[in-house]
Parts: sequence; C-alpha cells; structure tokens
Amino acid sequence: MYTNIQGTLDNLPMNNTFTLDINHIVIPQTCKLVIFDLDDTLRRYRQDTIDNHIVDILQLLKNNKIKIALASLNKMAKLDLVLYSIYHFFDIIESGKFDEEFVNEKEHQKYKSNTKTHMYKHIIQKLGIQSENTIVFDDNWYHCLEARWLKMKYIIIKKNYILKWSDLHDGINLFKSNKKRNSCTF
Repeated sequence: MYTNIQGTLDNLPMNNTFTLDINHIVIPQTCKLVIFDLDDTLRRYRQDTIDNHIVDILQLLKNNKIKIALASLNKMAKLDLVLYSIYHFFDIIESGKFDEEFVNEKEHQKYKSNTKTHMYKHIIQKLGIQSENTIVFDDNWYHCLEARWLKMKYIIIKKNYILKWSDLHDGINLFKSNKKRNSCTF
C-alpha cells in the first residue's frame, strides 16, 4: 500500500523550492524512527532560515506517526530548532554538550570518543524502537557508518546540499526492499 512518488520526484527543480502535496505519500509501517543531523542535512551550515520543503518533510513524518529525532554535534542545535520554529516536530533531541554539562571527566571522554554512536543508542533506547526500524539522514559518511554498525538504515546527504525529497524517497525505498543503505556519490 505505497504511493509511487518517483515520477513526481524526478521532476523536482534542483533548488528544492517546490514542495509536494504531502497528504498522499505513505511511509512503510516498518519505519518507526527517523534521525536527522542538523548542519548540512536539515539546513545549510550557519543558514538563518530553513527551506520550506524541510518543514513539509517533517510534517509528512508526523502525519504518518513516525518518531523524529535530532542527533547533532552542534551545541546550539536546540536553540536553532526553536528559531526555525520546528522544535515541536522532534520527539527527542541529542546535541553536542557544553563542557559544564558533564558530571565528570570519564563521562566527558566516553561521550567524545563515540559521540554519534552514543547519541543513536540513547535515542532508540529512550524511544523503545529497534534499530532495524530506524533510518538516519546525515551528511557525514562516518556518522552513517556508525548507524550501520547499529543495524540502522541510512542515507548520506551529498556534501554542500541539504535533505531533498528524493533522499526521503530513497529512505522509504530502503524499508520496502529491506536494504541497509543507499549508494551515494560524494
């Protein structure tokens, strides 16, 4: 029971100013959680605004009762989500911590040594969702590799771009085909 959106996606302009009617796109039931990075995934690094299609993608996920998480090394990520008026879409936010937030040096070193892996584990544990039912969208291939180690699906966002409708489509297809990842050119 999937809607074929490939024909629509192929005709999208490259600048992503066009948004889709999100009411007829169906996400597979096996997809329970989507984890996003912030910088160069949901927004261009240090961008003051967020593109309209990002809001539409987040709304689509919420309409389909998909949990949404943010895993970002950016210490200001929570504030940025508030400034962009998209904070309410996220069920859990894991972001870089300020040094004074750590209880002790051992915790700080553990966090620094395996940051995104730690974030991903914390998110799925807190939400009670299996890693196989999770997809990660990130612009850093190593962070996607960390997701793969945890048996999560992932899509690498092309450098100097942000998430596009076609990336979401590729992610949906991973759940349809039971693949772990989508190939990507850097």
